[in-house]
Amino acid sequence: MVRKPFRDRHSVFWRVAAAFVTVQLTTGLLAIGLSAFLASDRSVDLAENSLRVRLDALAEEIERSGGPLDQGLGNLPGRVLANVSFRFPDPLLLVDTEGRILETVYPDPGAFDGIVTDSTSQPLLPDDFLADIALGEIRIELGSESVEGGWASAPLYDASGILVGGYVIQPIEQTLARELAPTRRAFRTALWTVVTISVILAVF
Repeated sequence: MVRKPFRDRHSVFWRVAAAFVTVQLTTGLLAIGLSAFLASDRSVDLAENSLRVRLDALAEEIERSGGPLDQGLGNLPGRVLANVSFRFPDPLLLVDTEGRILETVYPDPGAFDGIVTDSTSQPLLPDDFLADIALGEIRIELGSESVEGGWASAPLYDASGILVGGYVIQPIEQTLARELAPTRRAFRTALWTVVTISVILAVF
């Protein structure tokens, strides 16, 4: 007879605690979800800008380390091609100004923890590639109707500034995922932090 009120109080305590946990978790998850929704477009924009800088940097490196490109892109040293395989987790096409694919460089799995595009797949050359490099533009298409998986391209010039071709990364799914990885890690950390704090506060 003495223990029944205690058990009742004990039961009420856990029901109240459970209600607090539910409210705290719901509030925290809604806040994170809303923040993630509002920040998703911004995160993609930042990733795209970061990728654009990397594309430009690789173009300059190929132009510089490939020696004078007066004879075009067909005679790039093997060390240059080997270095390119460490830059992006997606395959890269070296293309001349007439749209001929001179080299297909697949990513080195060891450089990206094995997370790379399947090397048995053949990357595609977008229809707009020649027009884009003729304009001297770096282009990034995250969602392309004509080329599945999106693509990115950059022009290449010889020492005198004459266009000799360009390169295409296609698809760019793994590359984009790598650019977004820090944001996704931050989101997961925030999620677990909110869950942990919500449970602790509710119990107290």
